[in-house]
This record gives sequence, C-alpha cells and structure tokens, in this order.
Amino acid sequence: MPLFPSVAVVGMHYRGGGAKDVAAALNIGNTVRLEREPENSHDAYAIKVLVEDMHIGYVERSQAAWIAPYMDDGLEPTALVIGHDQRGNNLHPLLDINV
Repeated sequence: MPLFPSVAVVGMHYRGGGAKDVAAALNIGNTVRLEREPENSHDAYAIKVLVEDMHIGYVERSQAAWIAPYMDDGLEPTALVIGHDQRGNNLHPLLDINV
C-alpha cells in the first residue's frame, strides 16, 4: 500500500458554506473522507475531500493524478490530517494518504 505524504487540500475558497473555516479548524490526527469525482470537468482525476458530509475541497491535482487510479481500482484510502500549510490568505490542510 503506497503512502502519499503531505498532500494539500485545495479549492476551499470555491466551496463556500464555511468550507474554509472547517478546513482551518481541522486538527492534527483528524481523519477526512476521500471520494472520487471522475465526472469533474476540470480534472478527470479529481478527488473530493469531505469532513463528515461536507465537501470542503479537493486533493491537489498533481497528487490526485497518482492516487485516483488506486481508487478507481476499488481501493479505499485513509486520509489523516498532519498539519496545515499557509498559502496567501488560505490555510490548507495537509494529509497523509494511505491507499
């Protein structure tokens, strides 16, 4: 099972509905759920990041391209919050993803 370390969650500012606040409030050790979104018109490898049932953002595109094929083969990843990365005005959760 491969490990994809320090994968950033992006796109929270496009989500609205408090997604940025939920993402910023995640603590180290929290888990999030990942869900493939192959019908996404912007990225065929898109992977949604969900906190409970709230869609807060996406796995960064460059990493999703490596992780999505495993998910498409039926493997269910686990995603653990390991920290945050400040990028401009946005705080991006960082995940360790095991597939």
